Amino acid sequence: MTRNILFFIGLSVICVSILRIFIVDIAAVNGTSMEPLLHSGDLIFINKAAYGLSLPFSSSYLFRWGAPVAGEIILYRDPLNKVKTVKRCIAVAGDPVLVKNDVLYINNYRIPLKFYQVGILEHESIVPENSIFVLGDNFDNSSDSRSTGFIPIDTVEGNALFLAEPVLQDEPSTKNRAPSFSPTPGIVWGNHFNSPAG
Repeated sequence: MTRNILFFIGLSVICVSILRIFIVDIAAVNGTSMEPLLHSGDLIFINKAAYGLSLPFSSSYLFRWGAPVAGEIILYRDPLNKVKTVKRCIAVAGDPVLVKNDVLYINNYRIPLKFYQVGILEHESIVPENSIFVLGDNFDNSSDSRSTGFIPIDTVEGNALFLAEPVLQDEPSTKNRAPSFSPTPGIVWGNHFNSPAG
């Protein structure tokens, strides 16, 4: 009996590990880059099989069957600091990019840029092949493609499925805060978060 219990416990651990590495993971939001729609402490499920089968602890795919599309919330590893990050994909390879008078125009978005962000994007005219452009809703407090440049799709690990629990808002100063801009009704933007390994 004891051996059977240990066997099933061990099998359960293996199955859960496989699910978290290849299929789905859960993460706790840690940051403010997409407020007011997601807050620190919110839990989100990540579909790690959305675009392919990735190699464990690697930024490459064993098999790929899809790619992010504009409008999706995606999980990726930041190219600069390797931190797992969630943002909204707002443009994909081939989409036009224009910077004029310190404003970025991309896919019907009009996004103000800081002076150092202009230097990163002003010579770009199109989203490169195998890359995407990501943005946070609370863009006054968001590190995204305006600062890091285009995101290679090989760094994308999956997309967000849904919140695991409702937001409990205790800070009146942010409770009713409106997004800095709302290009699409019902849009949900991204955020830095702590994610379990895998």
